Amino acid sequence: MQRNPRSLLPLACVLLSLTGCTAGGAGLGLSPTPGSEVFWAIRCDTRHGADRFRITQQESEALKQVQGLKPQLVQVIHNEHESSVYYGRYRRTVEIGGSTATYRPDAMADLNLIRSLCMNVGGSDCWPFIYASLEELPSGRSRHPEWDLANAKGYWTLHVAVFYCEGPITNPKYLAEEYCRELREQGVEAYYYHGPTRSSVYVGLFPKEAIQTVSETNPLSGVLTVSNKIVDQRLLKLQEQFPVSYQNGRRVNELVPDPTTGQKRRVPYESFVVQVPSAAKTDRPRAKYE
Repeated sequence: MQRNPRSLLPLACVLLSLTGCTAGGAGLGLSPTPGSEVFWAIRCDTRHGADRFRITQQESEALKQVQGLKPQLVQVIHNEHESSVYYGRYRRTVEIGGSTATYRPDAMADLNLIRSLCMNVGGSDCWPFIYASLEELPSGRSRHPEWDLANAKGYWTLHVAVFYCEGPITNPKYLAEEYCRELREQGVEAYYYHGPTRSSVYVGLFPKEAIQTVSETNPLSGVLTVSNKIVDQRLLKLQEQFPVSYQNGRRVNELVPDPTTGQKRRVPYESFVVQVPSAAKTDRPRAKYE
């Protein structure tokens, strides 16, 4: 039996099961797999250019000699454009409904120590790691880079879900990519996009002409109103199919005033249109659409 792709009930059930609760219905199979947990680390320094390999290697060897740091937790990660020195492996926890993150083991003492390290270069003191910061430790390459919205060709797409660290959820990237897989198995064109702390899921790719600017003048007041209107029928149907933008697999409501009574009522966050990253680089993004 084919699942309704607009329903995230199976995903919500899996997330509930991670907190020790129970819920009926089939799961998506999104429970963390071995090696899927996200760790955080202190990015001590990042270098570019031809000397980046030599400099970061020297920095990593120097950090291994610092009393109070564990040499085995120092590592250098290279990519196509830069090389970075990292220290530590910390689990980041954000309580459900909270905004403050905690790290285990405590990362602040290590961060302050690394920032305070001083060295003498040419007779002058300098602090090479003063801008060290806590960041998500880069993991291996995605299993499906072809689903990355950053590589997609289009102008508009529809945001339908977002995942972030909260309570037992420690790997939003994994959950976003698994939800993409679930949607694609149902024939839905789905993409993920990994930000610094959140991973989002989108459906569909549409041309610039899918949204048009409409100008209307109020016949009584003479006030000109300019709005952006979806005219692409395929995009409109997708909005009907995916009316809600889910957060960590659940509906999150917002308070909005009723246009008739003025009383505030709770409504779920709706799915919304955004520009594809490749289009946003060359064009000014528009914030809100009908």
